Amino acid sequence: MRQALSFDIGQITSVTDFVKRFLLDDIPIEIQTFQDRYTTWREMQKTIERVEAEIKTVETIRSACERVMEDQFNVRMWSYGAERAEYDRYGEVIARQRKDIDEMEEQLHSTQSYQTRLAEVIEQTQRRLAAIKGQIDGTPAYRQIESAQAEQNSQAAIRRAANIEAKSIFDALSALREAATSGAFPKNHATIADFVSRLSVDIGGAYDATWPKTPRQIAAVVETVPPLAEARTKLAELYQDASASGASLAKEFQGINRRLGNLRSGGTDMHPDTQDFLEDMRKMRVPAQSLTEVADIAPGFTEWRGIIEAILGDWVDAVIIEPHFMDQAYPHFDSNYKATKAKLIQSENVLPQDQTVRQGTLAEAVVTENPYARAFLNVRLGRIIRARSANDIRKGDLAASADGKYAHGRGIEYRRLPQIPRLGQSVRDQQIAQLTQQHRDFEPRLQAAKDNELRQERRSGADHKQG
Repeated sequence: MRQALSFDIGQITSVTDFVKRFLLDDIPIEIQTFQDRYTTWREMQKTIERVEAEIKTVETIRSACERVMEDQFNVRMWSYGAERAEYDRYGEVIARQRKDIDEMEEQLHSTQSYQTRLAEVIEQTQRRLAAIKGQIDGTPAYRQIESAQAEQNSQAAIRRAANIEAKSIFDALSALREAATSGAFPKNHATIADFVSRLSVDIGGAYDATWPKTPRQIAAVVETVPPLAEARTKLAELYQDASASGASLAKEFQGINRRLGNLRSGGTDMHPDTQDFLEDMRKMRVPAQSLTEVADIAPGFTEWRGIIEAILGDWVDAVIIEPHFMDQAYPHFDSNYKATKAKLIQSENVLPQDQTVRQGTLAEAVVTENPYARAFLNVRLGRIIRARSANDIRKGDLAASADGKYAHGRGIEYRRLPQIPRLGQSVRDQQIAQLTQQHRDFEPRLQAAKDNELRQERRSGADHKQG
């Protein structure tokens, strides 16, 4: 209504002209915009038609693929059915052939047994025939007696030789019986256990000059010895486990002896790698000390020793070397002590503020006169709060309690507290007493492990001998 209030009534000659002039705004007709939109609409129509055509094509392809897959499945199923039928047919053939083989083996065993008996009968008949022939030929009786005596001596010699050869069989069967009746023998070998249960009757209890009284029975026993490969493997595993356990205990026992010897000779209880490094420094004329030699738990803080040593770990043995000797010490450390327990404290970057001990932290519980040790302890322990309540542990970023709880890195864990104290010289007597007790406790354990290893070795050897 651009001119609704500025017109003269006399000027109204046509309502249409009046509305156009005074009431309606001029709106230009954007033909180009209309054409563009129409063109877009036509393109969309064509795109829709193309997409519909592509969908129909894809659907046709999908249907064809499904038919092909169905055909392939049918072909495979029929092929499988034919092959399965052929497999079953061959299985029946194999079963019949196995049955025939079993029957032939039984016939063979029967024939062999009959052959053995027949050979004995023939031998006896030959001896009787020779005796009768001697009588017919007029051989004097004393000649016949001498011949019989010679034959008896020959048979006795054969018997003695066979008895000596049979000693190994008796030893093997006895060893198998001993091994199978021991508590360590695997319980899941029923065939071996059943076989061994009959050995006492079959082979008797002792070996003598007349064993075996019935060689044929012993031959039958030997033929029925069950397979021993699986049991042999199990016994070998048990022996290896016993050997490894004994070696581990022996190594631990040697470690206790080494630590005790070191303490009793005036040294410090520390890891062998650290001892080796300190010895190297001594030979190089480089002054060096371990942290445990220059630091100790402060009076009144004894209850915090366990968690402090648990957090420091092997760093209680860390070696301290003054900065002006580091050019000599560090290259040797870097070249010879990679992947070892030896540790080296950085002494070249100590700042004055590193000497300040924060109250209420674990660092306050450790005393030392060595500035490098003090700086190291403040860095490692100076931000860990000594927790007095569960709330300190639950909400503290870095906190530790005397019973082993340790909060750090947004987590809480229990640290295992060392049984034997390591930090400081004030615990030397306690270290010696505890290690001495451990030494006494280890001796029967080590002897028991050795006895067990020896038993397993004998059982394994017996099984191998039988095999």
